[in-house]
Amino acid sequence: MVEVPIVISSKLNTIYITGALGGFSSNEFRVLLFSEELFPRDEETEISKISACRVVENEVRMSPETAKELAVWLMEQVEEYERTFGKIRAHHSKGPQP
Repeated sequence: MVEVPIVISSKLNTIYITGALGGFSSNEFRVLLFSEELFPRDEETEISKISACRVVENEVRMSPETAKELAVWLMEQVEEYERTFGKIRAHHSKGPQP
Protein backbone atom coordinates (compact mmCIF):
# COMPACT_ATOMS: atom_id res chain seq x y z
CA MET A 1 0.00 0.00 0.00
CA VAL A 2 1.30 3.46 -0.90
CA GLU A 3 1.64 5.94 1.96
CA VAL A 4 -0.43 9.03 1.12
CA PRO A 5 0.41 12.22 3.03
CA ILE A 6 -2.39 13.84 5.05
CA VAL A 7 -2.87 17.61 5.16
CA ILE A 8 -5.38 18.95 7.70
CA SER A 9 -6.97 22.12 6.39
CA SER A 10 -7.02 25.24 8.54
CA LYS A 11 -10.75 25.36 7.65
CA LEU A 12 -11.45 21.98 9.29
CA ASN A 13 -15.07 21.87 10.46
CA THR A 14 -15.52 20.00 13.75
CA ILE A 15 -19.01 19.02 14.91
CA TYR A 16 -20.39 16.96 17.80
CA ILE A 17 -23.19 14.54 16.98
CA THR A 18 -25.50 12.42 19.10
CA GLY A 19 -26.63 10.17 16.26
CA ALA A 20 -26.91 9.39 12.58
CA LEU A 21 -29.47 8.10 10.14
CA GLY A 22 -29.54 7.57 6.42
CA GLY A 23 -29.66 5.02 3.69
CA PHE A 24 -28.13 3.85 0.44
CA SER A 25 -28.73 3.40 -3.26
CA SER A 26 -26.87 1.22 -5.73
CA ASN A 27 -24.05 3.76 -6.05
CA GLU A 28 -23.82 5.68 -2.75
CA PHE A 29 -24.42 5.78 0.98
CA ARG A 30 -25.89 8.90 2.57
CA VAL A 31 -25.53 9.58 6.29
CA LEU A 32 -27.30 12.46 8.03
CA LEU A 33 -25.53 13.51 11.23
CA PHE A 34 -27.69 15.01 13.96
CA SER A 35 -27.59 16.41 17.46
CA GLU A 36 -30.51 16.27 19.85
CA GLU A 37 -31.37 19.71 21.16
CA LEU A 38 -33.92 21.14 23.52
CA PHE A 39 -36.37 23.84 22.48
CA PRO A 40 -37.67 26.45 22.91
CA ARG A 41 -34.43 28.26 23.64
CA ASP A 42 -33.59 31.67 25.03
CA GLU A 43 -36.94 32.20 26.65
CA GLU A 44 -38.51 31.38 29.98
CA THR A 45 -40.52 28.17 29.62
CA GLU A 46 -42.24 25.74 31.96
CA ILE A 47 -40.20 22.56 32.23
CA SER A 48 -43.17 20.46 31.05
CA LYS A 49 -43.30 22.41 27.78
CA ILE A 50 -39.69 21.78 26.81
CA SER A 51 -39.28 19.33 23.94
CA ALA A 52 -36.36 17.84 22.07
CA CYS A 53 -35.69 17.62 18.37
CA ARG A 54 -32.99 16.20 16.14
CA VAL A 55 -31.18 18.92 14.25
CA VAL A 56 -29.46 17.75 11.05
CA GLU A 57 -26.75 20.11 9.84
CA ASN A 58 -24.42 17.77 7.96
CA GLU A 59 -24.75 15.02 5.40
CA VAL A 60 -21.96 12.65 4.39
CA ARG A 61 -22.17 10.96 0.99
CA MET A 62 -19.80 8.18 -0.04
CA SER A 63 -19.32 5.23 -2.36
CA PRO A 64 -20.19 1.73 -1.12
CA GLU A 65 -16.46 0.94 -1.02
CA THR A 66 -15.72 3.95 1.15
CA ALA A 67 -18.69 3.10 3.40
CA LYS A 68 -17.28 -0.38 3.98
CA GLU A 69 -13.78 0.99 4.66
CA LEU A 70 -15.27 3.48 7.13
CA ALA A 71 -17.28 0.74 8.88
CA VAL A 72 -14.18 -1.47 9.26
CA TRP A 73 -12.07 1.45 10.53
CA LEU A 74 -14.76 2.55 13.00
CA MET A 75 -15.18 -0.99 14.40
CA GLU A 76 -11.40 -1.26 14.85
CA GLN A 77 -11.45 2.03 16.78
CA VAL A 78 -14.39 0.86 18.95
CA GLU A 79 -12.61 -2.42 19.73
CA GLU A 80 -9.42 -0.56 20.73
CA TYR A 81 -11.46 1.85 22.89
CA GLU A 82 -13.17 -1.06 24.65
CA ARG A 83 -9.85 -2.83 25.27
CA THR A 84 -8.58 0.39 26.85
CA PHE A 85 -11.63 1.72 28.72
CA GLY A 86 -14.13 -1.17 28.91
CA LYS A 87 -17.30 -2.06 27.04
CA ILE A 88 -19.41 0.73 25.63
CA ARG A 89 -23.02 0.55 26.77
CA ALA A 90 -24.95 1.01 23.53
CA HIS A 91 -28.45 2.44 23.34
CA HIS A 92 -30.47 1.82 20.22
CA SER A 93 -33.19 4.17 19.13
CA LYS A 94 -34.84 4.16 15.77
CA GLY A 95 -35.23 7.73 14.60
CA PRO A 96 -37.19 9.02 11.65
CA GLN A 97 -35.79 7.87 8.34
CA PRO A 98 -35.44 10.38 5.48
